[in-house]
Amino acid sequence: MKMIVATIRPVKFPYVKDALAHLRLDQMTVYTVTGCENWDATNRYYGGNEVESDLAHKTRVEIAAADENVAAIVHAIG
Repeated sequence: MKMIVATIRPVKFPYVKDALAHLRLDQMTVYTVTGCENWDATNRYYGGNEVESDLAHKTRVEIAAADENVAAIVHAIG
């Protein structure tokens, strides 16, 4: 048994979910996370005020998988 953890862009999640559904994998834990990246800060608006932010919104997917399914799952995510 292996734990697979992937942090992906939120726009990629529907494609990953569909690819995992083709593998008949329907049990996963999904989180919305925020992380720091190596790009320039962007300006965002919070409460009508413009603030500079270098945090990016991501989706974290955790899957517990049998050893024989790990390669197919990683390929589906990647």
